[in-house]
Amino acid sequence: MLAWLGTAQLEAVAQRRGIEADRLIGLARGDLDWIVMKALEKDRARRYETAHEVALDIQRYLNGEAVLACPPGRMYLLQKLVRRNRGLFAAGAAVLTTLCLGLSLSTFFFFQERAARQEADRERKMEKAFRATAEAMQTIEKAALELEAGKFAEAAALVRTIPASTALTPSLQTAEVERDIGAWYAMHEQWKEAAVFFKGLFQVNQSGRNYGSHAAIWDLLGEGAGLLGSGDRRDAAAYEPMRQQAIVRLGSTQDPLVAERLLRGSLMMAPTNQETLQSLRLPYEVVLKSLSDGASETNISRSEGPWRWVALASLEYRQGRWATAVQRCQSLPLADTNLARIATARLLEAICQQRLGNSAAAQAALKRGGELVEAKFRAGLSNGNLAEGYWFDWVAARILLREATGLIRSAPQALNGPGERRRAGLAMPPSLVQAGGLTGALEDFLGDGAGTQGAVAQDFFYKFPVGGQFGAPGAGGGKVVPVVLEEDLF
Repeated sequence: MLAWLGTAQLEAVAQRRGIEADRLIGLARGDLDWIVMKALEKDRARRYETAHEVALDIQRYLNGEAVLACPPGRMYLLQKLVRRNRGLFAAGAAVLTTLCLGLSLSTFFFFQERAARQEADRERKMEKAFRATAEAMQTIEKAALELEAGKFAEAAALVRTIPASTALTPSLQTAEVERDIGAWYAMHEQWKEAAVFFKGLFQVNQSGRNYGSHAAIWDLLGEGAGLLGSGDRRDAAAYEPMRQQAIVRLGSTQDPLVAERLLRGSLMMAPTNQETLQSLRLPYEVVLKSLSDGASETNISRSEGPWRWVALASLEYRQGRWATAVQRCQSLPLADTNLARIATARLLEAICQQRLGNSAAAQAALKRGGELVEAKFRAGLSNGNLAEGYWFDWVAARILLREATGLIRSAPQALNGPGERRRAGLAMPPSLVQAGGLTGALEDFLGDGAGTQGAVAQDFFYKFPVGGQFGAPGAGGGKVVPVVLEEDLF
């Protein structure tokens, strides 16, 4: 109702009450408004019944209690409770504020102290790690001096004192120590110890500074030979990540020397999937290009060039391109004096000839390659050189010898002679197309006319990627023989 008064009347009323007009309106709002409106309500049921009820409601207002004219909401009742007990609620609010402030400060200082403690722990651990690394590098320097003096056993003993958890600083000296000790163990055929150092060498060579170095590229061959030399599956399991990492880092190289060593180092063990073979396509093409148009005569040394033929043959063998691999192996110079390379080529040739069904040729190549490898290991491995073959070349050859021996000696002899081919009176149909040395395997597949399939023929079907039909029924009877023709995977 005060809002309906004019400005002069409102100021006069406020002056009589000793209060400002704005404050008077604020005080009159709320409970007094509800009391006045209830008193003026047109509906008798909603008005005060008597003047006494109006007086009681006004007294409630003066006492800070809830008035009957106002709707009894929870917030309204709480406000009235607080106004009636201002001191108590003020004290409670002060206590609560103090508790919250204290809790906040305690939490803040707790996290501050914990962060400081963690930082101190990190600094202590870093200091301990740095100190351990510094001590380890001092040990590496001492080991390097022992190696210079030819004391390999003493150098190995020093390096073994370094805890396995200590991170060595990637450096050329660290790589050299790991490499030389690993090679020393390998040359003494202590493969477990050699594998430990070659795994360490692999870790050191992960640094960008080391990986592209000439020595690190050579290490692809040494690491592979050191990990696979024992034939232990657990050591061989470490070879796969090394191979994949090498392909990722060096697979796009345009350097024929790097490409050749990548092929040789990555194919010591059969790839576990087709993607690995496909990822070696570019290195293969780089090596192949380096051998074309007379490049082998002008840009390749006599010691390095023939290894590229072997590298190409290695990939072709793994792809199932056996006839091409045989041609590569037979392309080595007749005057080649690198016995490790000759042994590797003969063993690759033996495997591929066996795959092609040429058992006699396979046996002859296996005999020649195996004799070279066995003679070398009887005489003892040495570090070697590029012209005669390094120790890892001989180890790789022996790994290949195991593979060739397992394949050739476990397979039945192919039927190469006409008497053997007609052992059951079965003649090859005239319309059957023959290709090179495949006759024996195919006739063995045909067997005695009763559907017998020989192991040699089954071996002939191994890993051919493209299907086709070889031969057709002839007038004299016979069978359609499903075979797979050799094709380039690229």
